[in-house]
Amino acid sequence: MVEIEKVIADSWNAYKKGWKKIGTYTFFIFIIIGILYLLTLLSFTISFYLGGIICLIYLFISLTLPAGLLHLYNLSFTKKKIKLKLLFDFISKNWIKILKVSILQFLIIACIFSPIFISLAFYYSTESLIYLFLVILFSFISFLISLFFVFPIYSFVIEKLSTINCIKRSVYIVKNNYFSLIVLYFAITLLALFSSIIVLPLFLLFVISIILIPFAIILIILYLFYFIIPLTYFIFISFYRNAIKRH
Repeated sequence: MVEIEKVIADSWNAYKKGWKKIGTYTFFIFIIIGILYLLTLLSFTISFYLGGIICLIYLFISLTLPAGLLHLYNLSFTKKKIKLKLLFDFISKNWIKILKVSILQFLIIACIFSPIFISLAFYYSTESLIYLFLVILFSFISFLISLFFVFPIYSFVIEKLSTINCIKRSVYIVKNNYFSLIVLYFAITLLALFSSIIVLPLFLLFVISIILIPFAIILIILYLFYFIIPLTYFIFISFYRNAIKRH
């Protein structure tokens, strides 16, 4: 079973080596994805066909860029220097495989969570408490099952496995470290809550003082893109790397 203390220590050591560069890359990539999402919504109001084209571009970018970013995060655990060129090189060589793994992972997760939406539809149509109970029950069960399919894209980025083997690898790793993974989720949640206790009062203080609103925006950007998002990915990469060493 993976040791959570070692996972946290390894992820922090890798993260702190290049957090400024990693944070900057994370910020710009998620901004690009966000802009494309807004353009997709806007384009559908102009033309359905234009919206469809923009939507396909958005889906391609939103699946491949995070995988490339994950590749850079993974390189931070090695002695290699992190360069933006490496992200685009990785995507250009592997974009078809990235799409295959990502789409298969999405379809599996969608099937796992589908009972929730079916129960929710029945609840809205009947307002029966039985269906509300089923929504809560299926939410809990679906979450526990979905944990087995957290790592397919990690399997590809880190080990370059085939599409089916990425799924099998994810199931295998989680099966052997299920309790550790649940503990890890709680640890990340506590990290986010603890850090937000420090950040949110400052954010509210800046917002109250209208002149300091730009500082509030900068604070949230730094908090999300330079700390929470990359460190969360680093923790999961560290978990995966420690798991494959043990098994």
